[in-house]
Amino acid sequence: MTLSPEDVLNKNFTPTQFRRGYDEREVDDFLDEVVAEMRRIVKESDDLREQLNECRQNKGMAPVAKPDHEAEAKRAADAKAAQEAEAKAGQERIAAHSAKADEAEKAAQERIAAQNAKVEEAQKAAQERIAAQNAKAEEAEKAAQERISAAQARAEEAEKAAAQALLRREGAA
Repeated sequence: MTLSPEDVLNKNFTPTQFRRGYDEREVDDFLDEVVAEMRRIVKESDDLREQLNECRQNKGMAPVAKPDHEAEAKRAADAKAAQEAEAKAGQERIAAHSAKADEAEKAAQERIAAQNAKVEEAQKAAQERIAAQNAKAEEAEKAAQERISAAQARAEEAEKAAAQALLRREGAA
């Protein structure tokens, strides 16, 4: 692929999700393309320089000095190492933030579990109080029914006694 300066300037990378930056694979692939194109251009430049020097020597002129590609390569390697170190530091920061988020989530889950346990205890205590009050209400209703039955029995006895007294009065009269 022929790479132009405009291609480099206009290259857009896909933003990553969950962290700041671009997709590493996509950036690495593009940098590999840039390196391949730069190597091709450097080789072409060297070839052209050799042709120019041959031409100059044929005409009795001084040759053109060859550029120091090794120094340029070292600078490029140093820049790449710095980028990799920065990327690694970023990943470490992400990992640290992720660990903190995991700890916070675990603590929140523990607090939720503790609150749920308290809610369950309160519900159980409330159910026990309700059951106790229902038992008391049933006892009170049973006692009231017994009193009503006893009162009805006394009322029936009183009516019988009144009827017998009336009969005795009528029989005596």
